[in-house]
Amino acid sequence: MTLYSGPEDASAFEVITAYRKLLQSDEFDILFSCEQFLEAFYNLAPFANDPGWNNSSPITQGNPDTSYVLVAKSENEGKTMYVSLIVSQGWWSYPVYKLDIAEVQEFEGKISSVTGPGEDTADDAREPSGTPAAERAPRRPVRFGVQLSSDSYFGLLLYTNRFELSAKAQAILYDGHPGGNHPDEILMIGAHASFLFKPTENVDLGLGVKVRRDIKLSGDDDYEQYMDGGPRLSINYNLGKHILLSGVLYPVWVVVREDTSTDPTEIDVKIPYAGVAVSFLF
Repeated sequence: MTLYSGPEDASAFEVITAYRKLLQSDEFDILFSCEQFLEAFYNLAPFANDPGWNNSSPITQGNPDTSYVLVAKSENEGKTMYVSLIVSQGWWSYPVYKLDIAEVQEFEGKISSVTGPGEDTADDAREPSGTPAAERAPRRPVRFGVQLSSDSYFGLLLYTNRFELSAKAQAILYDGHPGGNHPDEILMIGAHASFLFKPTENVDLGLGVKVRRDIKLSGDDDYEQYMDGGPRLSINYNLGKHILLSGVLYPVWVVVREDTSTDPTEIDVKIPYAGVAVSFLF
């Protein structure tokens, strides 16, 4: 928006005529044109119903016989431009005019609708930028997958917009372990659950917990407690639609062993414990 003072040797009619010819030569379509707009519109407002002797607002006050409005539109290469021009001679010795130019660009975000209570469509919903809601991540459909981790665990993964759940297992074979205080074969089963924060579209930060315990398959030792667990901090990176890379940190990792021997209970704490994992999503 720009406010101009015209030359003293030009009238308001000459200004509006020059702009009309310029816009038409640039292939603008004239959408609206009006003369004497002060009398037609602004006299409806008490603040504008003033002869304008004080010349405080020459666009909205003055002689209605020398006031003009012109609105034009142009569409070129997918871009739309609107031009609005208000010209008024008022009681000045020179015309004044206000020129507004607005360029409209297509919004690139996706739109989804709600088809019923709690039933969102499959498309992502993104808020327009510049609003507080724009910081929210697009809603992600529920995904299932398999996960392989650096501690040799294999798991089934449920991956949503705000939660990550996994059930996992690891087979361990102790063949002639020194001291004989381990079973020969055990199956470690466990799970982890994390609440996800999403700072960007492809990155998740997770806060959760992981626990696991044993199922003895063979051996002489009778373990009443063979459990591990601890808080879980994670960062996920979506590498495309089907691959999820994860880094995991356990600030405190507790190991509990209890059997029927003379010294039955062992509790150990590892600080810290870390790992990486890759998931394949369907």
